[in-house]
Amino acid sequence: MGKRRIERTPISTSCSTSFDYAGKERSAIMVDLSPLGAGFLLVHSEPFGLTVDDQIDLTVKTPVGVSNISGRVVWIKFVTAGIRFGIEFKEISEDDPLLEYADSPF
Repeated sequence: MGKRRIERTPISTSCSTSFDYAGKERSAIMVDLSPLGAGFLLVHSEPFGLTVDDQIDLTVKTPVGVSNISGRVVWIKFVTAGIRFGIEFKEISEDDPLLEYADSPF
């Protein structure tokens, strides 16, 4: 497996996340964050067709505000707890609550 381009930061406060996929709303937890993307966990989820390169829109609730982001799925891993996946942000503004959260003590 390749070396990470950017270090990701594990987050200490769970951030609930929702996104629509194939006509069904899914719930996840954001588990890490970097300036280029984020990692998520779908707890106790069965495979449902999410694939690398899928474009998804997510709503992430952080302690500093709600972020609506778009991204491309760059990896998927099946783990005991469910499904882990990472996205690369398509576009994110400098004042997005997600980036403010990354710089906060939470």
